[in-house]
Amino acid sequence: MNNLNLCIFALALALVAGSLNAQPDLLNETFEGVSNSPTEVDTATGLNLPASGWTSDPQFTPAQAGATATAAEWSINDGSAGTPGGATSAPSHFGSIFLRFDAYQGVSSISDYSKAAITPSLDASGFSTNLYLNFNLVNDGFTGAGGPNNAFEIWYIDNDAGVPAWTQIFTVQESGPGTRVVTSESIDLSVLLGSSDFQLAFVVEGASTLGIDEWIVDNISVADEIRTNNGDGGGGGGGGDDGGCSTDTGRGLHILTLLGAISLLALGTRLRRSGQ
Repeated sequence: MNNLNLCIFALALALVAGSLNAQPDLLNETFEGVSNSPTEVDTATGLNLPASGWTSDPQFTPAQAGATATAAEWSINDGSAGTPGGATSAPSHFGSIFLRFDAYQGVSSISDYSKAAITPSLDASGFSTNLYLNFNLVNDGFTGAGGPNNAFEIWYIDNDAGVPAWTQIFTVQESGPGTRVVTSESIDLSVLLGSSDFQLAFVVEGASTLGIDEWIVDNISVADEIRTNNGDGGGGGGGGDDGGCSTDTGRGLHILTLLGAISLLALGTRLRRSGQ
């Protein structure tokens, strides 16, 4: 084997090794496989997603110790007129169904509230280098209201820890009167590398929902890479028996990389023959 073939062969092996080392997503949630049913939400149980393993806490006291039970909750719906609080719309890179907190689900406003939508248990024991939470967020402020009165937060709990406790790692305040802000967020979860049992909580809390219309979250992934716009990439998650939740998005990358390695080897063979 000549030097050119050796170089191409080494590159192909490096590509294959990198592909095999890529980790599949721990979570890839688009909610597309969840039925559009606002009746899944009530003040007693909050969010109810048995297909995908999400749970809720309608009084998430780690974020606000004095939180009270109120009518408004996280819901999974398409934003149609029949959903709690009335119709809404999401940007095109969001799916047709999404996670939504509507501050006006049959009430004028709520006070001293703290609501959490909590992921299933996740296992990052195979991750040792990078771990990120990626998601798309709509922050929709209420026209003419004072503030800030409301916040969107991310909390985590490491159940592997000696004394597990919820810890806040991200917060953003309401966008302001009449302002609708759409962002793609990526949060470093390196503190959870190696944990075999952790959960994340998507939390809304505040003194009064005066100042916010709604929060919308979609295209949630926990992966070994940052994704700047989850709706345009990252693979997987739509539909299926797991309620829109996929944890095997690395397979397509592995196949493409292997095909690339084979192509490189074939190119090396052709170049060697043409040089004879």
